[in-house]
Amino acid sequence: MENFFVLLDPTWSARPQDEIPPFEVVLGVWPALDQGGVGRFRANPDHVPSDDDAPTDPIDATLHTIEDGADALEQLQVLLRDCLVEVAVDEHGSPVVVGSPDDVPCLLVATSGHNRRYVPGVDWLTADLEALVAVLDDDVDVLINPGAPRMTRLTGEFVREALGLDDEAATAVLLRSSAQRRQLTVVPWTLD
Repeated sequence: MENFFVLLDPTWSARPQDEIPPFEVVLGVWPALDQGGVGRFRANPDHVPSDDDAPTDPIDATLHTIEDGADALEQLQVLLRDCLVEVAVDEHGSPVVVGSPDDVPCLLVATSGHNRRYVPGVDWLTADLEALVAVLDDDVDVLINPGAPRMTRLTGEFVREALGLDDEAATAVLLRSSAQRRQLTVVPWTLD
């Protein structure tokens, strides 16, 4: 049996009759690894945000805090390193590169299934950061969640720098940012 850490929509409240949360309120999961630790975050493709402003995944939530003025760029790089994303590909499996709103060539990337809906007519390939960087040409940036409320262009250099973060550097970033985050509540949830 596989174990996961589950990220729930923070607006959801359990009712007495709820044995488990409905699947649509699960933003995604981190698989628990046999040797300890967690794997890369996997967004739930069936998650339904509670409203248009609700975050859809950890990367989207961090983009929201940056939009609100928080200094969370290092945290964003850690999340790029530790989350799976979706890369838009054409019918031949080639990455889709289009001009951003400011006319910079960009690779289209969605951070969740919900954010894929803003780009119709393409296929999506799940990728970790290594796979994303492997298809990212030197003169191309990354357009995160194109068409979504927090669409963001990241420079290719910024994304490649995230690949250079080792576990020690990533942990240091998360420890520095923990003082700025709200209290996290971890609730055990098991399925038999």
